[in-house]
Amino acid sequence: MKVITAGGTAQTLTYTYLAAPGPITIDPDSGPETGGNLITVTGSGLAATTAVTFEPVPPGTGGGPAFFDVLDDNTLTVQVPPGAGTAQVTVTTPGGTSTVPYTYLPTPGA
Repeated sequence: MKVITAGGTAQTLTYTYLAAPGPITIDPDSGPETGGNLITVTGSGLAATTAVTFEPVPPGTGGGPAFFDVLDDNTLTVQVPPGAGTAQVTVTTPGGTSTVPYTYLPTPGA
């Protein structure tokens, strides 16, 4: 990148565009309210993932950050935190975010 003004030309700088992760899917897309289960996130541009969060709907019903492992640019494994209802799973990379819903299933007899 080069900036040219009436006062002169600035030093040339390199600019790197970081794409947001592509659309993601999760499998399975539901699990127990107690969490602890593993899900697989599939998409593109996932190698630079910095965070995976579960944002509950409605707020205050659990969720939060999740432990995750990057397997390759297209796959993550994620340990689901405890929660209830529906949560938005958000994968964050330096280029942006991608989100998909996850459903917490009530414990039978609870």
